[in-house]
Amino acid sequence: MKVREGILGLLLLFIIGFGLNFIWESYHSIFFFTCCSEMAAPEHLKLMSYVSMIDGLMILLSYGLVSLKSGFFWIKERKINNYLAFSSIALIIAVWIEYKGVYLLKEWSYNEWMPVIFGFGLSPLIQLIITGWLSIILTRKLIYGK
Repeated sequence: MKVREGILGLLLLFIIGFGLNFIWESYHSIFFFTCCSEMAAPEHLKLMSYVSMIDGLMILLSYGLVSLKSGFFWIKERKINNYLAFSSIALIIAVWIEYKGVYLLKEWSYNEWMPVIFGFGLSPLIQLIITGWLSIILTRKLIYGK
């Protein structure tokens, strides 16, 4: 039962994370980035699907890293330390992705509407934390009913 529960949990966590990030990415890409406001719909859909898949995988990675300390099924518990550890990992990942994408590879840039903190866009910095928490909470509710 534990193996099935674990696989189902990871699958749900990824699917919910993908969906939430698809919504987030779709909106903030149009309003806060220079690349997407004039992009054709099929191209935009393909890009949003790709980046949302990466975001879903980053949520799984963050969850997995917290699992190293708190055990694989920490999702059952509502311990703030697990959520703080998850948030810290997600923030570090977001900073690295933004630094690499904006400053090293120059793959994207922010427009004038993006709130910026220390040269990083606020929306992408908080995205994985918020969508990650929501994904964990929704996954816990779906699997354990709590």
